[in-house]
Amino acid sequence: MMDFSCRLYGKDELYEICKKEKALPYSDGSLDDLLQKETACGVSACVITNYGGTCGTDRIIPLYAVSEIHNAEEKIKEIHKLGYRGVCIEPNELKIPADDRRLTPVYSAAANLGLAVIVRCGVSHFAEYVYCTPARLCAVADAFPDTPFIFSHLGGCRKCEEAAAVLDRKNAYLDTSSAAFCISPSLLKETVDVCGAEKILFSSDMPWCTPSLISAFLGFAGIKGKDRELIECGNAEKLLASLL
Repeated sequence: MMDFSCRLYGKDELYEICKKEKALPYSDGSLDDLLQKETACGVSACVITNYGGTCGTDRIIPLYAVSEIHNAEEKIKEIHKLGYRGVCIEPNELKIPADDRRLTPVYSAAANLGLAVIVRCGVSHFAEYVYCTPARLCAVADAFPDTPFIFSHLGGCRKCEEAAAVLDRKNAYLDTSSAAFCISPSLLKETVDVCGAEKILFSSDMPWCTPSLISAFLGFAGIKGKDRELIECGNAEKLLASLL
């Protein structure tokens, strides 16, 4: 398996998030603990959406988390030289809608360098997706048709029609991060049945969920056979190969 969405945290940062969100993490936020627990779940490689190291490895696919848009283009050029495979944007944290023109320089920089873009959709407890509605995600994908976009938490979609509209964009992917907590199993199954499994990526959102929980969720949703193979690994391998 390949986990397409993991995050790292310092001890104090993790504590503050847990206190604020009243959440318990599944790891201590460190790279060593993450890799140990991912391996125990059968994961061979992890996409880390806020990696802070100088380069990746066979087990670590690094992405750069855009924490501010000022001078983001220069930073993206720097991380590209280090072998990073993409960037991660969290519109809810930036307080900027996903399709806002203020993010255009970030998207353009990624597009010019052939990088992927993960857009983290949702806010606390996945209550509302104001900054990342399916319509906004479609607008972003349309504006940069040659850039792969991965929208987390099934893109915040509540209905199969919404997921289908997003996946209708050739460059749009949806991931299963924290799916066990925020996505209906029937919605995922219906989306796969209607749209196919080719652009759904296995993601846990570790430390907020685990690969084992997501794997069980896929089973509960009735995803099996070739569809499951594509979601758990095949789609990610094909996408990453296109970024080389």
